[in-house]
Amino acid sequence: LPGRGGRSGVTSPCSPSGPGNGKGSGPGRGLRPGSDPSGIVSSGFPGPSTGGLLTNPRVWQRAARRSRGRLLVPSGAVSGLDGLKAMASGGDLRRIQLTTRKPPQAFAGSPYIRARRIRLDAIRAPRVLFEGSARQAIKAFPQNVNVAATLTLAGLTAAPRFKAVVPVSVRIIADPALRTNQHEIEIDGGCGRIRTTIESRPSSTNPKTSELAIRSAVAALRQYFEPVRIGT
Repeated sequence: LPGRGGRSGVTSPCSPSGPGNGKGSGPGRGLRPGSDPSGIVSSGFPGPSTGGLLTNPRVWQRAARRSRGRLLVPSGAVSGLDGLKAMASGGDLRRIQLTTRKPPQAFAGSPYIRARRIRLDAIRAPRVLFEGSARQAIKAFPQNVNVAATLTLAGLTAAPRFKAVVPVSVRIIADPALRTNQHEIEIDGGCGRIRTTIESRPSSTNPKTSELAIRSAVAALRQYFEPVRIGT
């Protein structure tokens, strides 16, 4: 769909001119904290990172409503978003828990690891690195837990207006025995429960993210132009 000034409604996160630039994920890739999201909204696609959207959701939601473009956020490495949005629409979500497990070196360079001088190469058994909210997790591990941001945004945008949004609780575990990135999602609400587990191989070009997240961006672009859409 055309944005303001007749600009194209979608840009690819994988193109040199797209917000993602093919350089990995993290809040700094799709939307920098404090930046003006209006241009991204009218261009239609923020890139594969969703963490930056948590910094000021009211700003980009307002820009999206005023813009003629569309803001598309891919599912990334998350499954079960359709169920989460359906449950959130009733306004009776009670709990969202995310447990992320990755090989220790996937967390190399994260602000949380640097600040605490954690020796990732010394981890010999599964170790809980972090427990807290999605916003705290994004600040601590900006290139590792966009799943937490996506879950938060899905619940935020699907919930009825004036309803309190259930925060996403996040646990991050470094496990040296793993060869895949794993996300366990637990959702409890008034109409039932959802339990889902995702195991995805790390990207060969960026081990901090998963191959599934990259393919999700491609699938989102393809779906945008399809005449039939399956799923919520």
